[in-house]
Amino acid sequence: MDTVVKESAVSEEILPIGDGLVGVVCLPAGGPEADLPVVLILNSGVIHRVGACRVSVKLARNLASAGYVAYRFDHSGIGDSPPSRSGLDVDAGQVSEIVKAMTVLEHRTGSSRFILYGLCSGARAGFQAALADSRVVGIVQVDGFAYRTFRYYLLKSLRRLRHFRTIPRVLGRWLGLIKPPVRDGTDGDMWVQEWPDYPPQEEVAAGYARLVERGVRIRAIYTGSWKDEYNYHGQFFDMYPGVDFGGLLSLQYLPHAQHILPHPSDQGRVVEGVTEWVVTEFTHGSGTEA
Repeated sequence: MDTVVKESAVSEEILPIGDGLVGVVCLPAGGPEADLPVVLILNSGVIHRVGACRVSVKLARNLASAGYVAYRFDHSGIGDSPPSRSGLDVDAGQVSEIVKAMTVLEHRTGSSRFILYGLCSGARAGFQAALADSRVVGIVQVDGFAYRTFRYYLLKSLRRLRHFRTIPRVLGRWLGLIKPPVRDGTDGDMWVQEWPDYPPQEEVAAGYARLVERGVRIRAIYTGSWKDEYNYHGQFFDMYPGVDFGGLLSLQYLPHAQHILPHPSDQGRVVEGVTEWVVTEFTHGSGTEA
């Protein structure tokens, strides 16, 4: 599935948000509608605002063709934005900049509701910004937080058992006869619990509970590149068993997709899927507006 964008139906303009931060706002042909949320598309790592494999550009234009304002901008020290002089650490600084961008966009569009889209580190920044600012009504996380579950380990072991040479090692670990390697997060081993930069699982679960209580809608997307952290469709629910997401969570698992979405078919699944989710959840008369 390729992503089809009606280029004539959208317009783009540079929109600075202060302190030298630079972004591009993508507008629908009829201009912004104040009662629709604006979508902010965040940096992933040090990739500038076009996004990995230009997915951010394609998503912004697709959303605008569906009637939604989309804004993709560079955090300080990335792309065209200069380094920060705020003195804040990277995580706190990015949250502050997201909040600042929302305030500028609120004046520009009249909308006081926002959806935050992020891949990898962008997904985690969007999560923290959603907790910090009640104007966020939706988040989209691609390969965000992932914590291993019992079923994860079981599936991983069963897949390894298909290879005869791994049987003694896998069975030895399950039976406690072989000690797991030292946890340093460098070898991608199945027994490393999580990435060092993930917050504690309980902290993230509490954050999701707060968002759900506020009625924030969540779309979580995981790719096959995350198989060392996430390896089955329903793992998200198993990671946070104490959180009742109700109808607020939409989950998409793309086991054959790569993390940065280099293939057009996978780009289409994400871009079209996110656009459809936004339209379904937030368009007038949907009955699901926060």
